[in-house]
Amino acid sequence: MLASGVQAAPSECNRKIATQSGETDAYQRRDDGRCEGFYQQPISVTGIEIVGLQYGAPVDQSRLGDAASLPLVPAGLPEDSGHQIIGRSLDPDIYYQIDARSTASEGFDWSLESIRSLDNAASIMPLCFIACEGDCRQRQPAYRPVRVEGIDSEELILILQARVALAKVFYRLTPASSGQAGHNDSIDLGRFPPRRPVVIGLPGDIDGGVYTLVVHALTTDGQADQVSATVYVP
Repeated sequence: MLASGVQAAPSECNRKIATQSGETDAYQRRDDGRCEGFYQQPISVTGIEIVGLQYGAPVDQSRLGDAASLPLVPAGLPEDSGHQIIGRSLDPDIYYQIDARSTASEGFDWSLESIRSLDNAASIMPLCFIACEGDCRQRQPAYRPVRVEGIDSEELILILQARVALAKVFYRLTPASSGQAGHNDSIDLGRFPPRRPVVIGLPGDIDGGVYTLVVHALTTDGQADQVSATVYVP
């Protein structure tokens, strides 16, 4: 059974997200402890980000129907493990994020009422999700995939996003155990527009375990960037 939103542990909002103070829809701490809302377009130009690790493609209105909430479950989370779930918009013109913490292993039931009531969001924007043991803002976070209850999919996908145009992405999964196989692949993107999600379906034969994920990206102007994380595959 899912922990409801009102049972979420208090979140410390991300101070790096710039918002309009006094705006009710701005990214800020909410009554139930989560941080949620719109934020301003980042001024600084940064490279590739890992923004989603989940079962199934990004979630949008066509997959939600009339659902009142999204039950989000970190897959394979240990019992009584504190974790953070982040959901964010993948619409290149809408900057929206939710951060929720929980000390329960069951997950977080995110009410969609606030989004559905927004004048400038006639339909739910494409959303992606990722879970972290502890804090997603650690130097090398420990990611776990998120499953949205009610959306049946066994495909584990990785979602990347950048604020610059990309030409190519390479990823490598290196297992912590010597008895497991690693995985790597490269994707030619041509001239991929900024802020568009790069959705990568991971191989279906990945053994459960702990991996180091390293993502290399090449921008269209020849610049290189890299990001890494620890990934737990159930």
